[in-house]
Amino acid sequence: MPYAGEAAEPNADMWATADETREEIVGLYRRAAAHADATIEALALDDVGRVPWWGDESVTLPAAHRGARGAAPVPACFDLSMTSDAPGWEAIDARLDVLYPDVEPKHYGTLHRFALGGPDPLDGISFYPRDSPVSHWHIVSYGMSELYAKESDNPEESGWGFEFTFRVTRDIEDTDPPMWAANMLQNLARYVYSSGNWFESGHHMDANGPIWQDYETAVTALAFVEDPELGTIPTPHGQMQFLQVVGLTGDEYEAVQQWTTEGVLGLLAERAPLLVTDLDRPSLTDDAAVRAVIEAGRAHDDISPA
Repeated sequence: MPYAGEAAEPNADMWATADETREEIVGLYRRAAAHADATIEALALDDVGRVPWWGDESVTLPAAHRGARGAAPVPACFDLSMTSDAPGWEAIDARLDVLYPDVEPKHYGTLHRFALGGPDPLDGISFYPRDSPVSHWHIVSYGMSELYAKESDNPEESGWGFEFTFRVTRDIEDTDPPMWAANMLQNLARYVYSSGNWFESGHHMDANGPIWQDYETAVTALAFVEDPELGTIPTPHGQMQFLQVVGLTGDEYEAVQQWTTEGVLGLLAERAPLLVTDLDRPSLTDDAAVRAVIEAGRAHDDISPA
């Protein structure tokens, strides 16, 4: 494990090295899961122990729970008696393999599961480099749906019923994924798990500042829509939608509030294929013709019968 060496970079356990195979990475996940389950089975929640690389701090097993919409909390232990111990994960991979045959994404995962007290709700995030219709990263989360065992009492949906996707522009020769985008998706996931409020197509939110805090951009809000290429799929644990996050400027966010998310995103899609987020683009509302369409749509909705 190269990340365990004394010379390892900080957070080196968050990415795979070039010579690690998918089988090795998944095998490590499974060994970590089995070790965690054995620990939980053997110890009480208030037993005190130590994690060697955390220093002298004493820790106890967290009373970790995960819940779906209105579902009762469930144990952190996963049922590993199934043919696959990650059928939800494999359902996501199968859909991506259709869209990206023979493409190996850059994948980043966490070894300290959120269900066991880790800070990041998403167990993994994959980055697919795209050259068309515009050069961009297609980013997909693993962790909002039920990746392992069926935990909720809703047979129709897997977990929260969706996984995040996000498309952001990239330079054609850029091979380094935008980790700020991964942090943004983790923050959105953290909000859902902590508040119990989930996202659906048509929802929108104000980010209260640039969606990438270290970059000067007018994109300060988000909208949510079904991913135009990945759609919605069945999984062994219920239906799951790929829910795309789309960056909006402040003016566009005001237009969404006055009109509809679908209307504004429809106008954006005419200028941004696949609704790829471009942090450097101007606002749609800088165009007088677009402002007129938004105003006409708002006025039409105002006089339409309920």
